[in-house]
Amino acid sequence: MSLSHTDVLPLLAVIGGGAVAVLASSSLALSNSDPSTDPFVEVSTRVEAPTRVEGTSLGPLWSEASVASFHAIEHLETIQGQHRDVLGLVRALPMERGGERTRAIESIRAQKDQMHDAVQHLERDLRRATGSMPVADPEATLALLNAANMIRDSKLEEKLLYSRGTVEQWDPQSALTLELNIEGDLRSIRGQIETPPHIYVDGEPMRSAPADLNTNDVRSIEVIKGEAAITLYGEQASGGVILITLKEPARSTGN
Repeated sequence: MSLSHTDVLPLLAVIGGGAVAVLASSSLALSNSDPSTDPFVEVSTRVEAPTRVEGTSLGPLWSEASVASFHAIEHLETIQGQHRDVLGLVRALPMERGGERTRAIESIRAQKDQMHDAVQHLERDLRRATGSMPVADPEATLALLNAANMIRDSKLEEKLLYSRGTVEQWDPQSALTLELNIEGDLRSIRGQIETPPHIYVDGEPMRSAPADLNTNDVRSIEVIKGEAAITLYGEQASGGVILITLKEPARSTGN
């Protein structure tokens, strides 16, 4: 008896009325980066989608849902490891030791049930998420902002991570795309958007021009779009919401 990845995959959760789709896999590595030269790419089996701008990684772009589900994914990995160990012991047992074989097989079945329960818990976590999508994690954002010659004319594109069974890069023609240049200008570059995105800094509407924002003070940039944005911020947010978090709000400038 063996347990393949098809027992737990594919798991597709749709968040925020289709705003974000995430494929959760306990054995899916999507990074093609060289970990010896790229400090921002995590070498693990977690769900990640690193992006490169002029040869420098922006780091993994995590959905809030996948971050919230790491514990469940790690639990799946632990159970899979235990399953492999028990299966090896079963295969090593002599045929005459039928009782031990039976107990081992029962243990494998129990682990499979645990794995099923973990997947169900993971699915619930995903469906409770708001559909928020970080553009870049804090470390990657800091590295990006410090690389002035790379930031100019570079694009930070939000990624819709996965569809069932495949890895798909988000299509800039079908959702909100952002551009951040060295002056701190943050704007939509999708011409079809009728309502511009609302920009918030540390939870408050941005009162100054985006160009006045000191990019060295930025900790992270987050995008909420589609039905999730309307649910949280009202109909006026139909163009999406951009949430900027500063490192030290009390001392930062630009809002």
